[in-house]
Amino acid sequence: MKPLFLWSTIVAVGLTACTSPPPSLEVREVPSPAGVGSAEPELTSGTGGRVVLSWIERRGEGHELRYATWQGDAWSGPRVASTGENWFVNWADFPSVTALGGKTLLAHWLQKVGDDPYAYAVMLSRSSDGGTSWSAPFSPHDASPTEHGFVSTIPLPAEGAAVVWLDGRETGAGEGEGEMTLRSAILDGEGALVRDDLLDGRVCDCCQTSSAALQDGQILVAYRDRSPAEIRDIAVVRFDGQRWSDPRSVHEDEWEIPGCPVNGPSVAARGDRVAVAWFTGAGGKPHVRVARSDDGGRTFDLPSEVDLGDPLGRVDIVLLDDGTPLVGWVETQAGVTRILVRRVPSGGPLGPPITVGITAPDRPSGFPRMVRAGATVLLAWSDVSVKRLRTAAIRSADARR
Repeated sequence: MKPLFLWSTIVAVGLTACTSPPPSLEVREVPSPAGVGSAEPELTSGTGGRVVLSWIERRGEGHELRYATWQGDAWSGPRVASTGENWFVNWADFPSVTALGGKTLLAHWLQKVGDDPYAYAVMLSRSSDGGTSWSAPFSPHDASPTEHGFVSTIPLPAEGAAVVWLDGRETGAGEGEGEMTLRSAILDGEGALVRDDLLDGRVCDCCQTSSAALQDGQILVAYRDRSPAEIRDIAVVRFDGQRWSDPRSVHEDEWEIPGCPVNGPSVAARGDRVAVAWFTGAGGKPHVRVARSDDGGRTFDLPSEVDLGDPLGRVDIVLLDDGTPLVGWVETQAGVTRILVRRVPSGGPLGPPITVGITAPDRPSGFPRMVRAGATVLLAWSDVSVKRLRTAAIRSADARR
C-alpha cells in the first residue's frame, strides 16, 4: 500500500536549547488499513522495533481483533488475531497485538465472565508463525468474576513477555468494596506462566497502565495510584529481573478526586533515560505534565507543563532519536478538539504545539495512540465523523535528505 499523502513541513522553532536551528518536523497522513466501523486503536513496538497497529471491528454479533504491521512507509494489509461474541468492549480499555522475538506475536483482549456486566477477564493468545495460526486463548490471572483490564505488554528476551494489568479480584471479596490492584505475569518463550506478582495493593480503578523496557531486561511500569485519602497521582514500579520495587511517586500533584478520571499515564524509555507523561486536575485546573529520569525511574526531575490551558488529557509519549520526549495529548480550544504533539527538551523552551488531527471530545473518539518506528513517529486515532481509524506519521525534515 503506497502513501497517498505528501509530507507537509512544520517549522519547529525553539525545540532545543542549542544555538543551531532545530530540525523542522513534517506530518503526513498515512492510509489506514482499518475498515469502516474500526475503533480502539493501539500501537506497540516489539522486539527489533517491529511496530504493530491493532484495532477492533464489529463482525455480526461479535467483534474481531485486527492488526497490521508497519512496512517502513505504509501499513501492511489487515489480519485477524481473534474473533468473539462475548467480548467486553470499552472506549478506554483497548486490546493489543505485540511482536515478540522471532515470528512470535502476543495478542490480548477482554472477555466477559459471569452475569455481572463488569465481570471480564484478560485473554491472551500467541502465534509462533507470524500470525498464520494462534493458540487457544488463556488468561494470566485468577478466575474471579470481577474487572480485569488496562493491560500493557513488554517483550522479554527469548520470545517471552511481561503483562501488567489492573486486577479486581479483591473488589468482590467479603463484605463491602475491596481494592483494585496492579498485578503482573511473566510468560516464557513457550507462553507458559512462570511468575505472577502483586505490584500495588490499591490503585485507581480504570486508568490505563503503561510499561517500558529498560536496559538488561528491566521494566518500568507507570500507573495512577490511589491513597486512602483519595489522592490519585502517578506512580512507578520497577522490575530488576528478579523482583519488583515498591511503588514510587513520579510527582506529588496531590490530586484529590473521589472517582477515577479514566486518564492513565504513558512512559517511554531508552536505556536509563525515562520520560513519563500524565494528566492531572490538581489545584482545580487540568494539566498535562512530563517528568524525566536519568536513572531508570528511581528519581524524577520536576515536571514540565506542556498543555495550552484546557486539556482533556489522553496522553502518550515517545523518545526521539536525540532522547528528547515528544508528548501527545488531546485539547479543546475555541470549540475545536485537536490531537497535539510537542517536544519537551531538557533545559530549553518547549517546542511549539503541532496539530496532528482533529477529533471529538466525547468518549467514542477514544485515546489517540503513538509509537516510534525508527526515525518516524506514528499516530492512530478514531475519527468518529467517518467511523474508522486514521493514522499519521511525523518525521524530522532532515531524515528525508
